[in-house]
Amino acid sequence: MSAALLGQLSGVLRFLQPQPPPAQDDEYTGIEYRWRNIVFRPAQFQFEAIILGVVLLYLLVWAVGRYLNGSRVRAWYKTHLPFYTTQFTRPAVGGLQADGPSDFFIFSTGRRAVLSLHTTFTLLSRHNLIDMIYDIGRGFIELDYQSKDLLELDFRLTDDGTKPGYVWAVMKKDEMRQIRKDRWDVSLTKTGDDKSLPASIGIMAEVAEITEIMLKGPLLTLLNDPTFLKYFRYLIITDQPADRPEVPIPLAERERHVILALVPPSSGQSAQTLPIVESIFRFVDTIDKTSLRVETIRRLKRNRQEFEEELVKEIEKVKKEREEEEGEDKKAAKRRAEQERVSKLSPEEQKKWEEKERKRTLKKAQGKMTKRQ
Repeated sequence: MSAALLGQLSGVLRFLQPQPPPAQDDEYTGIEYRWRNIVFRPAQFQFEAIILGVVLLYLLVWAVGRYLNGSRVRAWYKTHLPFYTTQFTRPAVGGLQADGPSDFFIFSTGRRAVLSLHTTFTLLSRHNLIDMIYDIGRGFIELDYQSKDLLELDFRLTDDGTKPGYVWAVMKKDEMRQIRKDRWDVSLTKTGDDKSLPASIGIMAEVAEITEIMLKGPLLTLLNDPTFLKYFRYLIITDQPADRPEVPIPLAERERHVILALVPPSSGQSAQTLPIVESIFRFVDTIDKTSLRVETIRRLKRNRQEFEEELVKEIEKVKKEREEEEGEDKKAAKRRAEQERVSKLSPEEQKKWEEKERKRTLKKAQGKMTKRQ
C-alpha cells in the first residue's frame, strides 16, 4: 500500500474519532439542556432569539394580513357576483384576479351603454409590518394623511361622440384635497356645497346646472342614506383622463367614465354594499337620458377648447426650448471641434487665428451697437 493512500486513510480515521467535549464555562448559572455531548445554553443566544422572534412576527403578520385581505375580497365577490351576472354577459372575465396580497380586480363586460366595468380593491398592506408601521407613523406626523381601503367601480360608458362631456364629482369633504392631488380632471371643476346634501358631502362641478340635474334623481336619496355614507368616498363622472394629457385628445378617442369609490366592508358585512352597487347601476343608466341646455353645452365646449389651446401653446413652448437646447449643443460641439483643431496648429498659426477671432468679435459688437442706435 502506497504512502499516499496510508496518509488519506489515517486522515479519515482521525475525522471519525470522537472529539472531546467542548470546554464549559464554569461560571454559567443559567438554564442549559444536555444530550450526550451536546449542550445548549439559551442565555448565550439572546441576540439570535430576538432576530428569530422578529422574523416569526413578520411571517405571522404576513400570513394573518394576507388572509384578512383575501377573505374580505372573496366574501364581497361571492355576495355581488350573482347581481353582476344579471347585468353582464361576461360578469367576471377570468374570475377574481389578485395582484399581490392587497390588490384585487374584476373585469366585466357585455352590457348596454357600458363598454366595461373594472372593479378594483386596493387594500391596506396588512401583510407588511413595515408598511403598517410607516402608515401609523405618517398619520402622527401629517394630520391630514389618511390610509384607507379602497373599493372602486369604474364604468366606461359607450360614446359615439354626440353626447356632451363634462366633469362632475360628489365626495366626502375629507377626500377633496387628496382627489385634487391624484386626479388632473377635477382641476377643471369648482368646489361647492348643496343644501340638500349632508354637511360632510362636497361637490365639484364644471357647470352648476350639472349639479341641479344630478341631484334631481335617485342619487340625492342615496347620498342622504346613512348606510351609504358609511361606505361612500366619492363619485366622479368625467370625460377627461386622470393624468394631464400631453397632447389634445381627439373627440373620437374620448372616454367617459363613472367612478364610484367605497370603503370595502368587512367579510361579515359584505352584503351591506349590495344595495349601493345596485343603485349605482341604475344611476349609470340615467346619465345619457339627461339633457343639458344649449348654453351649458357651449360653455363646456369652450372650456375644452381653451384648455386645448393652452396645451398647444405649452407644446410649442417645450418644442422651441428643446430646439434651442439642441442648437446650443451643436454650437458647443462646433466650438470644441474648432478648439481641438487650433490646438494642433503651430504657434504662428494660432496667433493668426486668435487675431482673426478678435476682429470678428469686435465687428459683431460694433454691429450690435449700430442696431441699438
